[in-house]
Amino acid sequence: TPMRPPRDLVAVEAIVPAAAVASAEGVVLPDDWDADNVDWSVGSAASQCIGDDWLARGTSLLLRVPSVVVPVGWNYLLNPAHPDARRVATRRIEYRPDARLW
Repeated sequence: TPMRPPRDLVAVEAIVPAAAVASAEGVVLPDDWDADNVDWSVGSAASQCIGDDWLARGTSLLLRVPSVVVPVGWNYLLNPAHPDARRVATRRIEYRPDARLW
């Protein structure tokens, strides 16, 4: 039987102050963090350590990280414990995943 997208999958839009995006902290990732291999946990563990360290420091609202799926794109991680997090507005948006992904 074919797999189906999860029914509880949602998309959330975050409206973040422009200054927070402009001052988003960047990362220096280890070599081969995005290596195309079966054991992706190697890169995953390294990136999790970077994220954990960033959260613990609490120095910025956003962390900008490269996208593995879209190499020319970026993902932004939000620190909910940062004082500016209360200035972030969120809303649920309509999202219908493409069934071909499952």
